[in-house]
Amino acid sequence: MIKDTIIRINTTFIAEAKNSPKMLADMAAMEKYMSESYSGRIIVELLQNADDAHSSRVYITENDGNVIFANNGRPFDNEDVMAISRSGASKKKRGETIGYRGIGFKSTSYLSSDIIIYSNNVTFCFSKAKTAEVLGVDEGNVPTIRIPFLVDSTPYKSIINDLQDNGFTTIFVFKSSNKEVLQEEIESLSTDLMLFLRNLKEIETQNMGEDKLLRVVRKEKDWGQEITIDNNKWGLVDDCLAFKMEEEVFVKCESDEAVFYTFLPTYDKTPFPFKMNGDFSTDPSRKHIRQDETTQKTLYALAESIANLIEKAFKEANPVYRNLLLMIMDSISFSTINTQLKKYLKQILNTRKMLRFNNGKIGFLSDYKCFPIGFEGSVINIVRRESDDIRSHSLAPEVYENLNGVEDFMETFSEAIYSSQDIADMLQDNTLVKNLSKYAYSYLLGKTIQAYNRSKMMSNNDIDVTKILIKEDNGHIMQLRNTKMNSKDISNMLQENDSNQLVSNVSLKAFTQELGLEYKEEGFKSYHNNKNKEEDEIKHPKIPFKPSFKASNPVIPKWRSAENTCIEIEHFLGNKAHDVSTQNLGYDIESTTPSGKIRYIEVKSISKYDRSFCLTNNEYTAAHQYGDAYFLCILYQGDEKSKAVYIQNPLSKLKLKKRIRQWEWFCDEYQGDEIEIGY
Repeated sequence: MIKDTIIRINTTFIAEAKNSPKMLADMAAMEKYMSESYSGRIIVELLQNADDAHSSRVYITENDGNVIFANNGRPFDNEDVMAISRSGASKKKRGETIGYRGIGFKSTSYLSSDIIIYSNNVTFCFSKAKTAEVLGVDEGNVPTIRIPFLVDSTPYKSIINDLQDNGFTTIFVFKSSNKEVLQEEIESLSTDLMLFLRNLKEIETQNMGEDKLLRVVRKEKDWGQEITIDNNKWGLVDDCLAFKMEEEVFVKCESDEAVFYTFLPTYDKTPFPFKMNGDFSTDPSRKHIRQDETTQKTLYALAESIANLIEKAFKEANPVYRNLLLMIMDSISFSTINTQLKKYLKQILNTRKMLRFNNGKIGFLSDYKCFPIGFEGSVINIVRRESDDIRSHSLAPEVYENLNGVEDFMETFSEAIYSSQDIADMLQDNTLVKNLSKYAYSYLLGKTIQAYNRSKMMSNNDIDVTKILIKEDNGHIMQLRNTKMNSKDISNMLQENDSNQLVSNVSLKAFTQELGLEYKEEGFKSYHNNKNKEEDEIKHPKIPFKPSFKASNPVIPKWRSAENTCIEIEHFLGNKAHDVSTQNLGYDIESTTPSGKIRYIEVKSISKYDRSFCLTNNEYTAAHQYGDAYFLCILYQGDEKSKAVYIQNPLSKLKLKKRIRQWEWFCDEYQGDEIEIGY
């Protein structure tokens, strides 16, 4: 009988307290510490205990100064009474329940020092005043939740009967409670609180501020569960990943929503914009995750679930996964556990054959051949669709149609890249050239001309451009060298695409001469040609740039090249800068400060913030030579805003790994002085 258990515990603990008053005082101090540690988490603890008792419904209200919490779960038994009276004596087993320490209920002493519990037809209480009176000591020297007392249920009979009639089995009455504390927690209850709970489906509150009714509706889907809570939709995968949903598609959640759960939310952010749940070790308040072997196993299990989902996204091309790859690349937190999770994920992804190519082969992510970083996405899409050769080594068309960010995602895992010769060869593909728009043709031609000149200057391996094709106005395809075009005509073609402003006069001249076409000096103007630049500035003098002291960040047109953007930033900082990128010096910009110091700046443009970058041997040597005078400017240019990260003397601050791919120095972790850029 539960009554007998309560009497036995009462008698035993009173005797212990009289024999060890100092121990009881220590318990009181510990309880006070625990209740303060759990500040803001009392409602979470009560909900957790209700879920562990297999409750599907919870009801919270206020009546005559008392806060009442009721659930419809399994009633108290003898072991429950013993566990709640002691600390760390819970019968809960880790992995089978949310709680397992048996100390969370102590936090409710922050609400009240007089707690009535009705369950299994028995009413008992924990009372600081009763305990102090029985022991004849000051209330400050006794805990609230330690010695249980049987009490008369008559004063609460009406409340108990009403709740029982509504199916509730266990009722807590927090007498003369600190209602404002719980009310504040209830008002901040998020609709996603119950996402990972195993049993709880409804929370109702009354007389605690604005009345609330949170109800979970779950629908089985082929990819997991669609969960609706208060008109908000979430997609639950593997019981551990929760994605916000809009129009049947997973979307990014807000950064304050992207937290780890141990069935209920912690305060720790996930690295990606979706929620993750697991059996983590936490601090006693369950606010923060602790690093230990159990946490490491849980992180690895989460990484496996994410990898499984990525594999399904590639194989099934289900539109629900449309934004998944973008979310994986959108890393929003860099804590130790997040770094470890991303490390596990990368390990798993690198060891799985999850790609099916159009030529029938199954391969690793590293087998995917990428276009060079920064290559325009619309042109990539056209080439993959219209070129027979490129298409055979690409993924199924529905993958690109249903998954956003495939190219950017692959850049993270694959070192296979289409070379400059590969790009030039694309313009020798009759079918591709026939179907290219003027914009796309112009883009590929500009890239080829730039690459041709670089190869001629830096190596003995010239790019073969002699068989490049062009579509004439009548639709006929012929080799460019067999036309009557000259450099002015080619210049006009290049102007179809803004990115070709980087094609220099020198590059155009070398290209036209290689094809045996006429070169006209007036045919092309390039700001990379110092003579033309100086002449243009004489004809159209620039207004000297003055930094604006009304704004803390530079405002730069987004079409500018990375080098020009860096120059504008240097001007904003009060320095004089010019572009030397064509001189192969190991840096792109020379900048002089007002005090006369020279800054040697290498500009690295990345398509996603936190993306890796490489240093060539030439750049590495220059960085070593100039030391503190050498800077990296890592420039991320986004749709809405950009950011430049300056790293002084990078060889002394970065972890660089040498890899053999044209002998470059690779870096995937960096930090420095950031400058936000507006448009």
